[in-house]
Amino acid sequence: MDVHIIGEIKGTSGITLPNLSCHFKVLVDTTNDGWIRKEGENDNYTQICAEEPITWSHPLDLSFSTTSVEAWPLVYLEVWTQNELKRNDIVGYGICPVPSVPGEYEDLDAVIWRPYGSPCERLRATFLGGWPQLLDPEAVLLGATAAGSVDFKTETMGRVHLSLHVMVHGDIGNQGIILARE
Repeated sequence: MDVHIIGEIKGTSGITLPNLSCHFKVLVDTTNDGWIRKEGENDNYTQICAEEPITWSHPLDLSFSTTSVEAWPLVYLEVWTQNELKRNDIVGYGICPVPSVPGEYEDLDAVIWRPYGSPCERLRATFLGGWPQLLDPEAVLLGATAAGSVDFKTETMGRVHLSLHVMVHGDIGNQGIILARE
């Protein structure tokens, strides 16, 4: 079965920091050779947007081949800010599951959050920058997606808006799965 994901990372809302950009990856489970990327960039950056409303309109165009519908792709997001000294700092992390039913999804949102940090870390970050970062954010986010939560305190920073069009071609054998909207 072939899965095509076409869309865009539109922009963000609720984040009041200057000069925002987004690093994104489309993550798939490659442990069992179920998902193979055929075409497209699955790891990229948007441009920096300095004016409100933050609008990136960065295109996504990926094609995968799969023999399984387990572990459907996820869009992993990191939002970054750049200060007047050109120093980049993390705003937060987010994840948006790619819809498993073919169709147009114009208004998908990913909540962006970051580790809350200790009082000392927060005070230092307020004056010097350098908010707490995750050492392995993809593993934490994928673990949180599977478990439903994370084991540390976080704060919500805002949302990233996406528009995705999912197209499926072919079948997945005799697994008895129908991909259709009700």
